[in-house]
Amino acid sequence: MFGFDPYDSYALVCQHIADWARQARTAIACLKPEGGAADDLSGWQERFEALEREAQAALRADRSASGRPDAAALMRRAYEALTEFVRAAAGRGVPPAGELSPPRPVPPGGHRLPPLPYPYDALEPYIDAETMRLHHDRHHRSYVEGLNRAERALAEARAAGDWALVKHWERELAFNGAGHYLHTLFWESMAPGAGGEPGGEVLAQIRQDFGDFRRFREQFSKAAENVEGGGWAVWVWAPRANRTEILTAEKHQNLSQWDVVPLLPLDVWEHAYYLKYRNDRAAYIEQWWNVVNWPAVERRLREARRIAWEPT
Repeated sequence: MFGFDPYDSYALVCQHIADWARQARTAIACLKPEGGAADDLSGWQERFEALEREAQAALRADRSASGRPDAAALMRRAYEALTEFVRAAAGRGVPPAGELSPPRPVPPGGHRLPPLPYPYDALEPYIDAETMRLHHDRHHRSYVEGLNRAERALAEARAAGDWALVKHWERELAFNGAGHYLHTLFWESMAPGAGGEPGGEVLAQIRQDFGDFRRFREQFSKAAENVEGGGWAVWVWAPRANRTEILTAEKHQNLSQWDVVPLLPLDVWEHAYYLKYRNDRAAYIEQWWNVVNWPAVERRLREARRIAWEPT
């Protein structure tokens, strides 16, 4: 079902599950109790602690052992547990993710591949499991590794005062850094059972800036179709205009704007769709609208609108 590579993806999947379990336990600790035995959250705490122990045990298991844990089954149970917990915690005072703990800077060369927030097959039939596995585990990971290499190389250059390769490493920093950050947002901007038309603040903003959702969707789709080579279409908040715009970028960072906040990115590199859609980028874009996570986009829009410069 998931198509794991046992010598590559197995450990990555188990590490994702352990990370999910720790994040869930942090969220549980931040919940506001409402009183009463029925409100006891110890069961959830124990459930996620057990999942984390299983994932850690799977990481230590001998790869050649026939009886090692089934990573696909473990991933499915973790996803179901997280889904149930999110539903149970709705309205219970869970703080935004950024407020769960004080933000800490990532040291140079210390970036990590974030866990995919759902199983590889969760977005089917619109995006297939094999594409998700390769896209996240191979392509996104390569950007994280490239970003870390560039940051470490530039740190070494600063220490040595040797700037012979600064042009190369600055290019690597821009390409891989933009690739890492856009992909991280891309995964968060999709969800199973999502799609449809947005509502709330997102729809109000779209109507203000584009007239209606139909015209917004048409412009976004056409912009994505016409990106030359690999690249992105991105709905952004523009603080200096105090409104949203649709931009495109070639590769991850070329021919686009600065001083904007990405809200909704769409990856139109061929590796994002070629296994299922071949060279039919337009068909991929049309189906992608079925997995857009509008609640996540709305949360990001709400945060982004706090940034507003003097209009220029």
